[in-house]
Amino acid sequence: MTYHAHVFAWAITPSILAGIAVISRCVTRFELTNTLGVEEIIIVVAALGSAGLATLICLEVDHGFQDHEILPPSDYVYQLKILYAGSLLYQTALYSVKASILCQCLKLFSGRYRTACAVALTFITVYAIAAFTVDVFACWPIHKFWMLTVPGKCIELSPIWYTNAAVQITTDLVVCLLRISVFKPLKLPKLQKYSLILVFALGGVGCVCSMIRLVRLHQILEEPYLSRKDVSVALWSSLEVNLGIICACLPNLRRPLSRLFPKFFRNTGSESSDSSGNKMSFCRLWKGTKWISSNNSTTSERYTLATIE
Repeated sequence: MTYHAHVFAWAITPSILAGIAVISRCVTRFELTNTLGVEEIIIVVAALGSAGLATLICLEVDHGFQDHEILPPSDYVYQLKILYAGSLLYQTALYSVKASILCQCLKLFSGRYRTACAVALTFITVYAIAAFTVDVFACWPIHKFWMLTVPGKCIELSPIWYTNAAVQITTDLVVCLLRISVFKPLKLPKLQKYSLILVFALGGVGCVCSMIRLVRLHQILEEPYLSRKDVSVALWSSLEVNLGIICACLPNLRRPLSRLFPKFFRNTGSESSDSSGNKMSFCRLWKGTKWISSNNSTTSERYTLATIE
C-alpha cells in the first residue's frame, strides 16, 4: 500500500465508522421517543467535524506530502491553511463529543453525580470557547498564520498546544470516570455490571490516542520544517475524535448490541441493591430506559441507566 493510500484508509475508515454509530444512535433514539435530544444534535456536530478532519487530512497528503518526506516550500501556504482549519475542527469536534456525553449524563443522573456533570460541562464549555478563540486569533491579521511574509504578530503556539493536550487528556479521564462511577454502588448481576462498566470505560481509549498525539506533537515541534510527521498528528487527532464519538454512542446502542452479544446484555430482575444494602427498584420511564432509585431513611438518590432494550 502506498503512503497516499495508507493515510486515506486511516483517515476515512474511522470517520465512516463514527458516522455509522451516530446514525444508528439517532435512529434508535427516534424510534423510541419520536424525537432527538440535544445530546444527539451535539454528537451530529462532532460527526460533521470528524468528516471535515478526514477531508483535510486527505487534502494535506494530496497536496505536498504524496511524494515528499519534507514539504516543498511552494506548498507551505496551502498546508498552513489546512493546519489552521484542522485545529478549529479538532477543537469543535472534541468539545462536542464530551458535551454530548455530559448532556446525556445530566438527564440520566441526579444528586451529586448530576452536580459533578454540570461542573464538568461548564468547565469544558468555558475552556473550549477560550481555546477556539485563541486558535482563531493566533495571528493578527488572521491570514498571517498561513502567509508568513505579511506584517503582523503571532503568539507562540507551542505552549498553547501542550497545554491544550494536557487539558484534553485530563477532561477525557474526568468524563470517563463520571460515567462509570455511578455503577460502583450498585449490586447488579456481575456480568451485566461489568459489561456496562466496560462499555462506559471504553471512552478512556481516547485518552491513549491523546497521549500518543502529544508525543507526535512534541516531535514535530522539534523540527524546523513541515514533514510527514505533521500528518501523523492529524491522523491521531482524527482517531481520538472518532473513538470518542463511537464510545459516546455505544450505551445508546444496547438493542443492536444485545442481539450480537445476548449473554452480556440480558435483562435483569426488578430489584437490586447498592453496596449499603439499599433496595434499587427498576421502573420504566420510557421504552429503552431504566430508572434506578435508592431509598433509605435519610437519603433518596436516583440514577437512570442509558440502556436500550
